[in-house]
Amino acid sequence: MKHSRRAHPPHDVRVYLIILMLALCSCAKQSRQFIVADSDSPASASVSAKLDLNTATVTELERLPGIGNVIATRIVEHRAKNGPFRRSEHLMMVRGISEAKFRELSPLVIAR
Repeated sequence: MKHSRRAHPPHDVRVYLIILMLALCSCAKQSRQFIVADSDSPASASVSAKLDLNTATVTELERLPGIGNVIATRIVEHRAKNGPFRRSEHLMMVRGISEAKFRELSPLVIAR
């Protein structure tokens, strides 16, 4: 009985392929870091660039992800009725802002 043998690339070619794969992985990782660190990215917003819940208008609040006119209006009305937010976590007292929604918004907002 004959055994069929698969042709394997020479050792040098395998080494080059491994180096190429490592280089591609490294480039992909750097690309993701660049995207996250992009200054236009909301995830990289600095404290000074965060939207202040106590001064934001309805229009400004609507720019936040998942916040439409209804919830933005509720935020402004809550602030007018109850006074300024003392902490950004108090945003969850507004109807329509769940804990999950707050976790999504927390890097983008601040209460000063």
